[in-house]
Amino acid sequence: MARSRQTPPRGSAPRPSGSAGTRPESGLRAETGDRASPPPTEGRGFNAFRMIILPSVGLVVLLLFTQGWFMLADSVTEGWGRWAAAQKKNGWTITTGAPQRRGYPAKVEIGLPMLRITGATGGLEAESASLTFNGWAPGTPIFRISGPVTLTLADGQKLTGTVDEAKGILKQASGGTSLAVTLSGFRGRQVTTGVPVTLDSLTLSVDPLAPGAGASDRTPVYRLAATLKNLILPQTVTGQFGTNMPEAVLQAEIRGPFVLPGSGSAKAPGTLTQALQTWRDGGGTLELQRLYLDWAPLKIGIAGTMALDEGLQPEGAFSTSINGLMPMLDRLERQGIIRGRDASVGRVLLGAMGQRATDGTVTHTLPLSIQNQKLTVGPVPLMAMPPIRWGDDMQTPGTPTPAVTPQGVTD
Repeated sequence: MARSRQTPPRGSAPRPSGSAGTRPESGLRAETGDRASPPPTEGRGFNAFRMIILPSVGLVVLLLFTQGWFMLADSVTEGWGRWAAAQKKNGWTITTGAPQRRGYPAKVEIGLPMLRITGATGGLEAESASLTFNGWAPGTPIFRISGPVTLTLADGQKLTGTVDEAKGILKQASGGTSLAVTLSGFRGRQVTTGVPVTLDSLTLSVDPLAPGAGASDRTPVYRLAATLKNLILPQTVTGQFGTNMPEAVLQAEIRGPFVLPGSGSAKAPGTLTQALQTWRDGGGTLELQRLYLDWAPLKIGIAGTMALDEGLQPEGAFSTSINGLMPMLDRLERQGIIRGRDASVGRVLLGAMGQRATDGTVTHTLPLSIQNQKLTVGPVPLMAMPPIRWGDDMQTPGTPTPAVTPQGVTD
C-alpha cells in the first residue's frame, strides 16, 4: 500500500538542512572522529621540559656562578692581606677593619674600612676604601678612597679633609704592570692651625715599556707622567715657596734594570731598597724629559738626568729655565735663610745672567745640580736636601752638612 506523502502545514517554512533534529552527515563524522582521536602528547612533553628542566639548569648555573663569585672574593681578600703584610719589608704598615665582601653579582668589591697606612715618610688614614674587580675585567683591580681622610707628612704635620675620589688602577701589559692614579676634589685643613688645604686634581701614570730584568742602562723600562692642578698648602709645609701651586707637570723615563718588588717576576726583588740597589749598580737613570712647576714666586722648567749615589740618595745634573729667581732671593732673605750680604752677592751674579722680557720679567737659563744632598742653581748653593729612607732594610743615610758656604751663602 503506498504511503501518503505528508506536506507541511500551510504557512510554515521548510526545515533547513543541518538544523536541530536532523544533523548533517559530515558533522556526525567529524564528531565521531574527534572522539576517536587520542590526546596529543608532544606539546605536553615540551611544557614539562620548559617548566622543570630549564629552571633546574638555570638554578645549577646560578649556584656555580655564586660559588665562583665567593671563591674570587675570598681570593681577593687573602691576596690583599698577603700584599699588605709584605709591605712591612718596605717600611710600611697597612691595617684595616674587617674586610667586607660586596658587589654581587656584577663585580667583586672588598670594602676596607678604617684603612691606615704608616711609614717613615708619612701616612694615610681613610674611613672608606675598597678594592674592586669588575666582572668583565677580573685582571684589573681598582683601588678607591672617598670621604674623610687624614694625611701625615714626613715631619709629622697632619692634613685632614675629604676627597671626592682617589682611584688607582693596575693593568697587566706585555712589558709589566701599568698604574694609573687619579685624585679629585680634596678639601681640608691643617690640623694644628686650621689653615685651608685644597687640591683640584692630580693624575699619575706609570706605563711599562720593556722588561726591566737584565735591561741595559740605556733601555727605557717605564714611562712616567703626572699633572697637578691648583694645590694650596700652609706656609709651614711649603717652607721657602709660596702657598699656591697652580700647576705642575712631569714627563720622565726610568732606564736600566729596574724591576718592581713583588711584581710576580722570577727576578723581582723582595724590597724597594733591593730594587733600587740593583738599578743603581746596573747604571740605571731617571731621564727627566720635562718638569714644570708654577710655584710662586718661581716658574721653573727642568730637564736632565738623575741617578742614585752610594747612599741611594738622588744626584743629577739638569738644565733649567727659571722665572722669578730674584723674588725668590728676596723671600729667602726675609725669612733669614740667606743673610743680606749674601743675597746682594747673589743678585749681582744672577743679574748678569738673566734675560729681561718686554713685560719686565727676568728669565734665567742656568745649570742645576744635586750632589752630596746639596741643591745648587748656577753658582748659588740653594739648600740642603733631606735624606730619603726607602725602607726599613736601608742603612740610614748620613746627615748632610748643615752649612753650605761657597760665595758666602749659607743655607
